[in-house]
Amino acid sequence: MLTLPTCRDAEHERIEEKEIQLINEQKNLQEELNKATNMLEEGTTRLAAAMNNKKFDDMGTAEVLVTAANAKLAVLKSKLIENNENLNRLREKTEKMND
Repeated sequence: MLTLPTCRDAEHERIEEKEIQLINEQKNLQEELNKATNMLEEGTTRLAAAMNNKKFDDMGTAEVLVTAANAKLAVLKSKLIENNENLNRLREKTEKMND
């Protein structure tokens, strides 16, 4: 006997797809976070070297790297928090559906 998918099944499938999308987004944000952290480390290293060598042009370049990395990290932090909140809400919804 063939059974048709119920509305509940369709909703469950939609939630699973959304969870996969959020997990993939989280992975991408983590990769971006690693890149921004590396950029901050490079800028900090360059800044320290420029200060030791009293190379003011290099200090400017390092400052740009540090400033850009800090701005990127702030944005990524907000996006990761939002992503985690969305995942938690989705998982709570899934638990309620399974009860």
